[in-house]
Amino acid sequence: MREGTGTVSYIADQPGSERVRLRLSPSQRVTMPSVLLLLGLLACSGGEAEQPASPATPDTSQQIAQAKAALIDADLDAAAASYEAALRADPTNTEAGVGRAYVAAMSGDLDGADKLLAAVQATAGAKTGEVQLRRALLAAQRGDAEAVIAQGTASGTPAGKLMAAEALLTELEHDAALELLREVVADDSAVGEAASRYLEFLEDEDPTVAAMAENYALWSMGEHSVAVSSVAPLIRAISESDWKNQELLVWAGRAAAVGEPQAASDLLESIAFAPKGQSWRVRATRAMIRCAEQDVRACVDGFAQLEGAAPPVGLMHAKATAAMVLDEEHREIALGLLDERVSDATARAALAVGDAELAQRLAPSGLLADFLSSR
Repeated sequence: MREGTGTVSYIADQPGSERVRLRLSPSQRVTMPSVLLLLGLLACSGGEAEQPASPATPDTSQQIAQAKAALIDADLDAAAASYEAALRADPTNTEAGVGRAYVAAMSGDLDGADKLLAAVQATAGAKTGEVQLRRALLAAQRGDAEAVIAQGTASGTPAGKLMAAEALLTELEHDAALELLREVVADDSAVGEAASRYLEFLEDEDPTVAAMAENYALWSMGEHSVAVSSVAPLIRAISESDWKNQELLVWAGRAAAVGEPQAASDLLESIAFAPKGQSWRVRATRAMIRCAEQDVRACVDGFAQLEGAAPPVGLMHAKATAAMVLDEEHREIALGLLDERVSDATARAALAVGDAELAQRLAPSGLLADFLSSR
């Protein structure tokens, strides 16, 4: 097994996000995982261009344009009404159905969003796979592994198959997961890279290493606490190596990030020696643990001591993660940890802490920036 092996989830991996709620308006609230889910729903489409209506198809372009304008103004009720008007005129309009599902998910109604997507799936034509991928994303958010497997596989997309493989691993269906992973491993994207890394675990001659794939899949499927609580005995059973210590360090950071400071401390204390060039990460993880314990003085001091001694980008990410595990009463301290440089990590942290204006200023161009500008 190569040093540093790990997976990349198709759904953005945001430690500690279940602790945070985001204000959209006085009447609409969603959890941070839902925000990341929404970005995933947007990413599936890449923003399909509207198709001109044929003589036999009602022209719904005006209603859809009104819905998009309402989303830019963060008026979910108006957006929902406009999408519904488009669907009344043309129940087979995929763009309207997907848009209405997006609004439902944004409002926290994941079951309703899935029903809306199911209604347009039968007539989605060439976009059927994209609709099914969206349904897999929703199922993952709901914790419905069976639906993730069904919709992800049926989507025929690399991302959908990767998600299905992850769900299969959480169900201990290794053979079926391997089949899907081998189908997407050649994909020239982060999806193919993630599949390759899963295969490295699963095909390792050490069964303990192979079992690690299940923990990575649990993490990717959002079962963060389960993953960090079950990974320690697996890693400790692996022969001493730099890679073992790297895994201990990775999972210690993850445990701290999801508010499990004791598990994080136990993992960190199991490291025989810091992986080469990673001493700063050990110290940063200790600071993150202090943040998770709400020991704000030790948290801030720990990061302050790393200034100039740690890679700037790595330290920026560690501090962003730490900011998100501080309780609401420490909001100003959390904001003080954030770097002023533009990055997704700091933008998401600012959003999680509750400063949407700062989040918008720090977000680089892309899906997150688009989402923030539409609020």
